Amino acid sequence: MSNTQVLDWFTDISKIPRVSGNEKAISDRLFHWAQAHGYQVIQDTAFNLVIRKGAPSVALQAHMDMVGEKDTSSQHDFLSDPILPVQEGDILRAEGTTLGADNGIGLAMGLSLLEDKDVDHLELLLTTGEETGLTGANTFSPGILQSDQLINLDGESEGVFLASCAGGINANISLSLGETKEEEGWLLKISGLQGGHSGLEIHKHRGNALKWLGYILGGEALRIGSLHGDGKFNAISREADICFCGGNPETIEARISLLQQEYQDAEPELSIEFTKIPACTLLSEDTSQNILGLLSELPSGVHSMSASIDGLVESSSNLGVATMKPGELTDRKSTRLNSSH
Repeated sequence: MSNTQVLDWFTDISKIPRVSGNEKAISDRLFHWAQAHGYQVIQDTAFNLVIRKGAPSVALQAHMDMVGEKDTSSQHDFLSDPILPVQEGDILRAEGTTLGADNGIGLAMGLSLLEDKDVDHLELLLTTGEETGLTGANTFSPGILQSDQLINLDGESEGVFLASCAGGINANISLSLGETKEEEGWLLKISGLQGGHSGLEIHKHRGNALKWLGYILGGEALRIGSLHGDGKFNAISREADICFCGGNPETIEARISLLQQEYQDAEPELSIEFTKIPACTLLSEDTSQNILGLLSELPSGVHSMSASIDGLVESSSNLGVATMKPGELTDRKSTRLNSSH
């Protein structure tokens, strides 16, 4: 297996849209590829795949889906458009979107090993829906596997083996919004944050746009209209905006200035807009304060670090999504508990 072979596979994989919940195309593509090359292959109803070469004793696992996150300015459609990797020196990235290296690179490594003429016996388990709750793995029948050992390729560091256990829970919080009325108001918009994976980057203390809305407006006497934070529950919120009426503009501007000063190095692309708008459909003051309370008080970030392993986040949570539709607000957050050896 060579680096070139792995990167070639990764490039091919990236051409096939495979955001979580849309894995049929990549699963079918690999199913037919395996058949054409004479490998044993099984595809189940969740589009999980087992591809087998010889009589294996070791299985390698990777997941086919990826997180679909993009810049507001991007026109990319994760259901139909390919990811086009861009190479800059030793770095691969995507233009305006997530790259899908989690777990596309593990997928590419497994397929490259399968093709290696020096590897006679190998089994690949390729699952779906990992990013949204291990849905493929939860439906998979383990008796299908012939191997008695399994190595997962979804790690963070090349050449490092982990024996680990991690647990988590996703929480959906809904709030009834009640009646509205329309008035002149303000628009507060945060964009340009780095964001990142709620597991891999949570310890880097990057800005969370939803939490920052709560910080900037917390404690102010105001009424909220629209709120948009349509990211991913397992990604740190990069962009969010809110429409409101009331509050003290001087206090709000002072808090914005403090954030800009504090994060000028950590978040170099940060943009915070605070502008007047002619019309904003407003909720009641009580409901507005409940929403601000959620944004302000819901824990988000690192809660504790391991006492035995240096640098390991033991528990964390992430407020990733807040969406409003007629009559209802929904927040989504992800909480993680980790233990590794």
